[in-house]
Amino acid sequence: MAKLTLILSFVITLFIIFPKSSPAPTYIVSDCPNTTMFVTKSPYQTNLNTVFYYLSSNATSPFGFHEALAGNGTNGMVYGNFLCRGDHSPDSCQDYVTTATTTDLPKTYCPNRNIATIWYDQCMVRYSNESFFGKMDEGGYLLYNAQNITGNISQFVDIVNDKMNDIVTTAANGGPNKKYATGVAQYNSSLTIYGLEQCTPGGDY
Repeated sequence: MAKLTLILSFVITLFIIFPKSSPAPTYIVSDCPNTTMFVTKSPYQTNLNTVFYYLSSNATSPFGFHEALAGNGTNGMVYGNFLCRGDHSPDSCQDYVTTATTTDLPKTYCPNRNIATIWYDQCMVRYSNESFFGKMDEGGYLLYNAQNITGNISQFVDIVNDKMNDIVTTAANGGPNKKYATGVAQYNSSLTIYGLEQCTPGGDY
């Protein structure tokens, strides 16, 4: 009995020492203009590193959203935020934001950029030298599956539009901290339509 207890204690200890980590975020696209770049070791880079730290440190928020800024007046000010998909855990969100702020944005996709946004399947991370908090942004990317729909195309479009309108309404009414909603619609016996809508609480996406 004592031997069995010792084995169980060893297994529990292994789970504590080696917690399950989240899979790497699925990269979709990034936007970081070449025309706006900062100098290495400049005040802007220092402030950007501070914003990155604030974002990754607050990525365990149960709402999957956080805004941060660093700087003094107009001298190298940096504004940043992240938005994790509403069906991911805070621990997963922190893993994704940490990947964006320590590797993907500063090293892989957008080194030395004053303005950058990265989209994963699971979350979005953005920063800029100008405040975008609470502002409408009509930019972005349109991604789509090139597979053709067979059958009544007008009916398919109507079903998609109706379902997405329902989801948008539900997401917008989700409360001040989390605006996320999903929905399912049946087009025919072999095709199911899945929808998702999410906005930042600040309203800039």
